Amino acid sequence: GAITIGSIVQPIRSLRNKLNNLSRGIYSLHRTKTGNNEIGDMAQSVDVLINNFERTKEFTLQIGEGNFEHSFDPLSEQDEMGKALLKMRDELSSYRHEMESKVSEQTLEIRKQKDEVNEQRLMVLNLYNDLQSSIDYALKIQQTILPSDQFIRECFPESFVLYKPKATVSGDFYWCSAKGSKRMLAAADCTGH
Repeated sequence: GAITIGSIVQPIRSLRNKLNNLSRGIYSLHRTKTGNNEIGDMAQSVDVLINNFERTKEFTLQIGEGNFEHSFDPLSEQDEMGKALLKMRDELSSYRHEMESKVSEQTLEIRKQKDEVNEQRLMVLNLYNDLQSSIDYALKIQQTILPSDQFIRECFPESFVLYKPKATVSGDFYWCSAKGSKRMLAAADCTGH
């Protein structure tokens, strides 16, 4: 009598506690000890259910970490949650591959644009260097054409030259000449302003 009641009541209390905890998302992997009867069958089914929760949790954690190769077998042909998890895994994997492909394409496009910008920068730099060389050469020509300060002081002893071009090469120039006792000075604006 008392042993039989104890062997029934204790496993039922343990199963009730496990089921109550499961309803709140709490589960324990320790098995309920029972005999070979209907209560033992129920305890075994609850333990299988808990083990499947653990497998499902491990599977979802693996998917969350990006491990889309992690295997998972639905419990049966009727396991809708297992099928939904596999569908979710496949869709996430497909989405990940699609995003990786887009990122790869965008990276290639960015590299291409960067190369084009660098190529244009080099072209502009070469053009600038050519222009600067031309300006420097024009300055040398202009300095050669302009009369020296010493020659102007010889022609006009109490004079000075204030010549400050806005840019490297000026559109204005001056000219000085001496013929006998005559002195000539000219200032010209070549830009037409």
